[in-house]
Amino acid sequence: MNVYYANEKVKKVLCDFPTLQKKCGKHALQIKRRIEQVKAFINLKEMMNSGLDNPHFKSNDLAGYIGWSVNQNVRILIRLDTKIDETLLKRLDEIKDITVEGVLDYHGGKKNWIIS
Repeated sequence: MNVYYANEKVKKVLCDFPTLQKKCGKHALQIKRRIEQVKAFINLKEMMNSGLDNPHFKSNDLAGYIGWSVNQNVRILIRLDTKIDETLLKRLDEIKDITVEGVLDYHGGKKNWIIS
């Protein structure tokens, strides 16, 4: 898939492993692995059906995003660069562009952005 980043800061951290290690510590290798995995998928359908750590569509204030587990609490937040509507599930194989919004922990009722 084609991976884009929400802004230059997110891109700099996620594309430079020493910076990622400094920012994320023990999560850095897992985050790097996720980014490499998403790039390796052909389309969104392949990613969603991969069975790799539960990529899932978000709802409520994160509606329109996909959360992908890095570990128990930390998620990579992905925005689709396409119209989100009731036909989305039928079009997953057509979606080849995504934007990584950042990395966060959204458990416990609040959003703790690790990379944004």
